[in-house]
Amino acid sequence: MTRNLKIVIALVAIASILTACTLNKNIEDYNNYNKIVQTTTDITYETYDGGVEDNNAMLRFKGFEGIDTLFVFSGEETVTITVYENVVEGKFKVVLVDPYNQVIELHQTTTLSCVEGQYRLKLVGEDATGTISVSVTSHVSVSFYPVSKTNNN
Repeated sequence: MTRNLKIVIALVAIASILTACTLNKNIEDYNNYNKIVQTTTDITYETYDGGVEDNNAMLRFKGFEGIDTLFVFSGEETVTITVYENVVEGKFKVVLVDPYNQVIELHQTTTLSCVEGQYRLKLVGEDATGTISVSVTSHVSVSFYPVSKTNNN
C-alpha cells in the first residue's frame, strides 16, 4: 500500500509540474519581446473564421494562443492602421514590429511615417476569444507580402 501511494504521489507531482510549465510558457510568450519580434509564427486557434485579403483582416476566433502575423508590408510613406477589437475572454493585443524590431502596441487608429524596411503586424493572445478588424491604408503604394503560417489547430 505504501509503495502504491508513493507512485500516485510521484505521478501527481509530475503532472502538476508539467501543467505549471505549460501555463507559464503562454504567459512568457504574451509578454516576451524576443518571441514577438521573431519572423516565425507559432499559433493555436480552437476555432478561427474570417481571413486576410490585401490590406484588410476580419477575424472571429476562440482559444487563440501565441503570436500570429497578419500582414507584412513595406513602403516609405505615411500609413494609417485602424484596429477594432472585441475580445470577451483572455488576453489579447495587436502590435506592429518595425524594421528595427521595435514593438508598438496598436489601439484604434494609429498613423505613422514608415521608413525603408519591412513591418510586421501581429496578433498576440493568451486563451483569447473575440473578433477583430484591422486595416492598413496609405494614400500611395504600400507593398504587402504573403505570410506563411504554422497553425496548430
